[in-house]
Amino acid sequence: MKLNNDSVSEIPVIPSLVFIKEGHEFILGEQVRTRRLGCSKPERFFKAFKRDLAAEYRSPARIIEGKEYPSEAVAEIFLQEIWQQLKLQHLNPSQAIFTVPVGGFESYSNWCREVATALGIEKLQLVDESTVAAFGYAVKKPNTLVLVADFGGGTLDLSLVRTIASSSQVKELKGEVIAKTQAYVGGEDIDIWLIEDYLKKQGIAKKDLSNVAWQNLLEIAERIKIKLSHTEQAKESWLDEDTFIAYDIVFDRQELTEILETQQLLPQLRNCLDEIIEMSIGKGINKKQIEKVVLVGGSCLIAPVRELITSYVISYCYRSSDSTSISLQEVDRAVFSIFL
Repeated sequence: MKLNNDSVSEIPVIPSLVFIKEGHEFILGEQVRTRRLGCSKPERFFKAFKRDLAAEYRSPARIIEGKEYPSEAVAEIFLQEIWQQLKLQHLNPSQAIFTVPVGGFESYSNWCREVATALGIEKLQLVDESTVAAFGYAVKKPNTLVLVADFGGGTLDLSLVRTIASSSQVKELKGEVIAKTQAYVGGEDIDIWLIEDYLKKQGIAKKDLSNVAWQNLLEIAERIKIKLSHTEQAKESWLDEDTFIAYDIVFDRQELTEILETQQLLPQLRNCLDEIIEMSIGKGINKKQIEKVVLVGGSCLIAPVRELITSYVISYCYRSSDSTSISLQEVDRAVFSIFL
């Protein structure tokens, strides 16, 4: 990433990772991942903390060197450090735009405003993430209905958004969220389920593993999950550094699908899709009016998830009175956009 006052040579994307060093110093983003700090000292490693900001139940605060670190504090540190880096590079934004998930919109928005005030941000704009996704990914036509599925590391958010032409002379689009629903589940949970399944089959109890071994296994699970997005089977090796025994960890797509069914992720996704369609019908919108489906977030690439959404769109949104059949590939080319 290179930033200067004239241009941005690359889009700066900072993973939501925080590591607290001794003396309460902070390391953020990609440095945490590349240096594998979460494996060396997992008790000082924070991720998926954004989910807590919107959830009714929040993870208990961790105590590091006598200081409490709840999720809200870690998230605020994350934004503070980024803001300070901008200042050090002589970048002085005139305003800040925070995207807010559809779930817990009010509580998350209130937290954003408090942080903006603490950072001295005078002009703050809050935009729901579904509207941003609908506009950001080539939806330029007014009065377009877009189904947005945002499935990342911590949450699953579904929204039905309609683009609206601005009443002003300036040619711009606005967004109206017709329906929205969410589930507090994400890719981080899938990693845990994969490892729990593996340990159960091996007869290994989680309580017998060190924190470092558990974190190493979660990294392996993430790699397996990613591989299974484009291959039928994935294999990784794990060396238990406590016993010095090496293991091969192998999963195939069918096993992943069964885990997602057993853990109720796929049923949750079906229920969320049903809820969105029911809410839209209640507002006089025919499900066949949905023109585009936008899949956002890495977890949307998981094969069972993507296949479920695709088949759902065919069954419910493209059902025809005639005998014309529509293949997955045809719908995929016609209405789907997938973005990380």
